[in-house]
Amino acid sequence: MKANSNERPPSSIDLGGRTQFNFDIEELAAEEGALFQYKHIIVTGEASRTAIIRSLIAEHYSLEDEIALINNHTADPVEYENEYTNYQNLRAECKITATQLSQR
Repeated sequence: MKANSNERPPSSIDLGGRTQFNFDIEELAAEEGALFQYKHIIVTGEASRTAIIRSLIAEHYSLEDEIALINNHTADPVEYENEYTNYQNLRAECKITATQLSQR
């Protein structure tokens, strides 16, 4: 999810049982001072790397959509190859981002 702020957001915020992770923070020029644009996710429970990966993927695919995509690709790899490749690329990106976020 994308957000904007007039102040640089912290990398994470403890929300009491949930953690908000802010990432891909960009400082943009604004008429009155700085404007920060960033992405964020909220992880419920333990903020493990695995939980962060799940939350990042869930921003793009519901669990049902993931299962359908995997099943469709298994049934017809040629027809669903592009969509499946995009999904795998997203998973790889999410793993990299989750590693960075979990090390903060």
